[in-house]
Amino acid sequence: MIVGMSNKLANGKPTNFLAAIANCFVLSEQNVVFPTSESQQIASEFVERFAVPGIRPKYHTIRKGNRHKPGRTLQIATGVRTKHYHCHTEVVCISVQDIEILTSFSEGRHFTQRNMSIKIDDDFWLENERIEELCLNDGLDPSDFFDWFFSNSEHDSNYGCNVFNGQIIHWTKMKYI
Repeated sequence: MIVGMSNKLANGKPTNFLAAIANCFVLSEQNVVFPTSESQQIASEFVERFAVPGIRPKYHTIRKGNRHKPGRTLQIATGVRTKHYHCHTEVVCISVQDIEILTSFSEGRHFTQRNMSIKIDDDFWLENERIEELCLNDGLDPSDFFDWFFSNSEHDSNYGCNVFNGQIIHWTKMKYI
């Protein structure tokens, strides 16, 4: 399954997602599964090309909907649906967790962790420290995370706030429990 990675945020700031994923592969070597030995070799070349010391690892990605399943091959790509498409590496989806992100903000859209709530697996709400951890593990600082998911979000009147429903797709054994 193709998992597209953006190179830039809406504000033009680079995401460094490819470097962050490469750094994850370096730090989580025993916890990452590759679909074939050829994929493992490609991943090694990916790490050599993109790993950058000092960039925080990206341990998972978050996607709208619920189509991802453990055991499926994830193709980490850029330029999806364009002539610049490139699959950089492949990795196996280890697990998925349902995620619901709720937020409310003033007219000036000032982000604080106090106005963002995250529920995992319809089971528990993350505390503020864990919200920051999830944002960083997804490759974004909390304010960029907020903008990423809510810059074009639809308003859901059932909650009186903006809502995002999707999945955390893990390529390591890390989970939020």
